[in-house]
Amino acid sequence: MTEFQHILFPADFSPICYASIPAVKEMVRRYNARLTLLHVVEIPLSWYGSMTSAAPEDWDILEQAYQAGGKRLTDFAANHFADLSAASRLETLCDKGDPASAILSLAEEAKPDLIMMPTHGYGPFRSFMLGGVTTRVLHRAHCPLWTSAHSETAAKEPGIRKILCAIDLRTERVDLIHSAVALAKKFSAEAALVCGVPLQDAGPVANFGADFDHYLAETAKTDMAALQQKAGTNLKAWVENGPIEEVVKAVALDYAADLIVIGRGSVQKPLGRLTSHAYAIIRNASCPVLSL
Repeated sequence: MTEFQHILFPADFSPICYASIPAVKEMVRRYNARLTLLHVVEIPLSWYGSMTSAAPEDWDILEQAYQAGGKRLTDFAANHFADLSAASRLETLCDKGDPASAILSLAEEAKPDLIMMPTHGYGPFRSFMLGGVTTRVLHRAHCPLWTSAHSETAAKEPGIRKILCAIDLRTERVDLIHSAVALAKKFSAEAALVCGVPLQDAGPVANFGADFDHYLAETAKTDMAALQQKAGTNLKAWVENGPIEEVVKAVALDYAADLIVIGRGSVQKPLGRLTSHAYAIIRNASCPVLSL
């Protein structure tokens, strides 16, 4: 598993951003990592495509917003990460433009080991989507991404005690299990595995009904045991019938997981069963999700 020696935390000063501070500080402390705080002053979408879209006074307003954003970021760092600043383990950067593009550009240039950012959707479809910025970063960033969806209240105890690793048996991600175990060791936590087996609710196989679903679940349990043997682990594991994201959510709640780990590589590939469910897992999760 990658050692998180450099962490990027994009800060938009929203309630969920402030709620994420304890988790960021805990991750920084556990890995003795360097932290970069990034704030992006967004350029209005209507300005793109034409240099004449905005009047000169509008550019002055943007520059004032940029200066104010830089000052707010400096105060944010001083108020919440003063110990890191004193140890020269903290960097603050203020940028202008499209937030997702700015985050991805900095990630490509500075090559952090981990991006930590909360996610929130807006509008009437909030429960059906991730924030647009997080979605783009999740899809395109090449480093692991920590997300915390729709939670605007900081945990009273930000520490990680239980880690649940969501496994797609078809990928045989032994390295993902090793990463979850290594992360658990770093936090003195315990780790467990979960696998959702989609129900056969369409097509000819649906005619086999519950017996076939039971067969699939039993086969998946055998495959899970074989994967653990290959990984050299004997972790508690759940293999349940049902939509993957719903199984992961339910087991995470029953297990009282503090962190869900999913395969980062499968999110970025155009194919793969977990790919189509990764966003739903993150969106519905009761705790933060680390995509490796």
